[in-house]
Amino acid sequence: MDLRHMEAFLAVAEELSFTRAAQRLHQVQSGVSATVRTLERDLGADLFVRSSRSVELSEAGAAFLPAAQDALAAAQAARDAVAGVTGKLGGTVRIAIATATGIVDFPRLLGKFHQAHPGVTLTVVSTTRGNDGVMAALAERDIDLGLLTPTTWPPAVAVHEIARAPVSVVLPAGHPLCRRARISLAELAGADFVDLPAGYGGRIINDAAFSAAAVRRRVALEVVDLHSASEYVREGLGIGVFPATGIGKESGLVARALVGEAVQWPVAVVTAAERMPKAAVKALQEVLTNEAVRMRPRKKPGSKA
Repeated sequence: MDLRHMEAFLAVAEELSFTRAAQRLHQVQSGVSATVRTLERDLGADLFVRSSRSVELSEAGAAFLPAAQDALAAAQAARDAVAGVTGKLGGTVRIAIATATGIVDFPRLLGKFHQAHPGVTLTVVSTTRGNDGVMAALAERDIDLGLLTPTTWPPAVAVHEIARAPVSVVLPAGHPLCRRARISLAELAGADFVDLPAGYGGRIINDAAFSAAAVRRRVALEVVDLHSASEYVREGLGIGVFPATGIGKESGLVARALVGEAVQWPVAVVTAAERMPKAAVKALQEVLTNEAVRMRPRKKPGSKA
């Protein structure tokens, strides 16, 4: 038994498909199947229940899974120890993003990390379940790091806030409320809204704010990034309540502050608290944290904190 056997086993266990596992490992399917069969002969047990339509972990495979994960993590830790001396990071970092893009320029930050560490492969994993999807992916070890707007999280997740943006009322130019310098949530009752899908942190925060103000609203459109949300608002398809990122005079949009206590959307990096992060994950987290702080707008002299 060697690391190659366990890597093949884990790929099949996570994908529940020899075809997808082979694609992930950049190997032919017959090679992955042969590697797993060799491992099963060595262990004296079938690790998968195979049929013409599906692949599932057997009882033996389920028992072997955490041990294989720990063994590969230990091997990665050994590689990281050498990388700490040589300064050459490698491996793959898997990322899930469940926060409104625009608050933090993730493409630029990931590009900066790639320039500094070209030996690290960055893989962005999509999720349609918002924060819950990121938490589940962390628990299942499908990702190494998540980017989201935190609201609540289990103790097994470590949260590192990297940015925080105040929420504005975003209106199409010419909307009657544009005449107001500040707008209360009560004044938005009955309007249609453009917002994030249910389960995303920003949407959870917005729903809580409207609930606390006893204001009922209807979300007419759900989108996962602020650029798209702004486009729909500009076309008059709804009002936005989100950080007014990138909204200028020529955008066809107007941003107004909320009356009362400020509503803010934080952005955070989340990792599994019980696992020692790989060196590449720690390096990426450092870039995200340091660069996001530099990207925050500076306060004007004399402005209040």
